[in-house]
Amino acid sequence: MDELALMYVPGFSTGSSCSLLIEQVSVIRGEIIKGKNWKKCCEKQISTIFSLVTDSNDAVLRKISEVYTMEGVENILASNHVSDLQPTSSQTITGIQLVVKVEDEIICKMDGLQTDPMFLEETQTPDRPFQRRKVDLSKYSIKKLQIPPNSFFEVNITFEAPAPLFTGAIDILNLPTNDSTNLLKDSETFEVSNSLPLIIWKQIGSLKEKLVLQICFKRMNVGYKVGNQITCYKLQSIFVSQPLLNV
Repeated sequence: MDELALMYVPGFSTGSSCSLLIEQVSVIRGEIIKGKNWKKCCEKQISTIFSLVTDSNDAVLRKISEVYTMEGVENILASNHVSDLQPTSSQTITGIQLVVKVEDEIICKMDGLQTDPMFLEETQTPDRPFQRRKVDLSKYSIKKLQIPPNSFFEVNITFEAPAPLFTGAIDILNLPTNDSTNLLKDSETFEVSNSLPLIIWKQIGSLKEKLVLQICFKRMNVGYKVGNQITCYKLQSIFVSQPLLNV
């Protein structure tokens, strides 16, 4: 048991007295690590442990991830309230159009979307301060907002002249979905698995483009069949950020 104890080794003495220095050698540790191929051990652990444990299949990790992805968490981080700020961003938005397609077929189109006048906040970025607005989706039903996992997602934004039209798109959303083998052929609705992430964020645009769209998708309790795809998420919210003027 002595080799398991943490023992103090005295420093080198420059005095005239002679002392015996004994160095501890961990025999047990040496026997364990001797002759091992650590590269293969690491590869084995990556393939059998770390690559398989995610918040999709581990309840503890899922709970931790949901702390940071629950609905409204952006309000905690960015102090969601009616701001005293005035719209002073570089381009005034006059209209927002959303188009969702599956294999070139339009399954959802929303014209004339506007930002919520009660939500306006300033957020700091590595580039400069940006003003953040929330797109108002309140008049649309869940049926309208359900988004197939592998759909084409396009956003068109118009501004006051002479600013040009902004068009941004995600070719394939690649949202998580239930296993289709568990869906009855004659069923149009089904219970969505709780193993799927509660919230998914996607982004269009960038700080360099001076326009950023943050798109939030929330897992539904009941999913739907849309064509040959299984839809588990609805469009929860869209945030539009632009740089502030005179900064």
